[in-house]
Amino acid sequence: MINMAPKYSVFLFCLVLFWTAKQCIAEGVDCCEVCSCVFNSLLSGTIVNCHNKGLSSVPSNIPLNTYDLDLSNNRLNTVRNYSFTGLKSLRFLNLGMNKIALLEKNAFTGLDNLRVLRLNQNILLMNYTTYPEMVFLPLSGLQELYIEDNFDKTDGEYADKIFKPLRELKILQLDTFSSPTFGEGFTHLKHLRRLLIGGGRIRCSMTILKNNTFNAFRAVPLDELVMTHCLLRLLEAGSFQFFPYLSILKIPENKVGVKNVLRSLNTLRSRNMTEINISKIRFDSHKTDLLRIDDSVLTTDVIRYLANICVTKIDLSRNRIRKPSETGYIGK
Repeated sequence: MINMAPKYSVFLFCLVLFWTAKQCIAEGVDCCEVCSCVFNSLLSGTIVNCHNKGLSSVPSNIPLNTYDLDLSNNRLNTVRNYSFTGLKSLRFLNLGMNKIALLEKNAFTGLDNLRVLRLNQNILLMNYTTYPEMVFLPLSGLQELYIEDNFDKTDGEYADKIFKPLRELKILQLDTFSSPTFGEGFTHLKHLRRLLIGGGRIRCSMTILKNNTFNAFRAVPLDELVMTHCLLRLLEAGSFQFFPYLSILKIPENKVGVKNVLRSLNTLRSRNMTEINISKIRFDSHKTDLLRIDDSVLTTDVIRYLANICVTKIDLSRNRIRKPSETGYIGK
């Protein structure tokens, strides 16, 4: 008996290549000659890598079976209407590190199955001109959204209505303002588990955290809050009261003082937590040396805020904590 399996496999492979190329070709331009297009049999889709190709617009005629599309580090300045129409298999879209300043209303139409969207490191201001109110409406299944490192304005408000359709969102990373208000739109994020404020390229602008700042998250099952490199100078004692499921809290490198940070943990008492990171805390530089020294001496009444929390890992490093006679040595 003649074994036809090898020839059949070659035929299928060629058929897949031909079908993928056919989707790319339009008006004599093969997009897969500009970008890398690799079919992944495990994903039953094509991975298209257009990273750093000097593109000034979203290329047309992307393979219809594309699963992962990387358009990062190009020269895109606008995401036009219907740029991704027909890409029903797309799960991952990376538009980070461009010069995008505008998303048109129907920019993401057709991406019903998208799970991860990266728009970080662009110049997207948080307003309804940049983000039309219904721009994320087609993304009902989106699970991760990264829009950090876009602006460093201290004054402003979130265009919070854009988040209403994102009911399946689990991870959100975004920029913030000096004294932010999280509006009604955030209350619709019923599956949000991780909130990451600030990025790596632009320093977090938040300087004030009030008792009611996170009021919109009172019914959100958030278990991780990270505020990266924020310039906090005021932290009210009840700032974290609206996070009943919080397991991980990271607020390093602020200027409110160690004692103020520890007092804010009082609303987390009797919790079982995985991690608390309050490292590299400094006191407001405008305060006197005497007050700064006092902040570094942790007495029993301050330490009890930590003692009331059952936590697996605590990072208090690089806080210049001194040893008071009544509590014993804490750390350096």
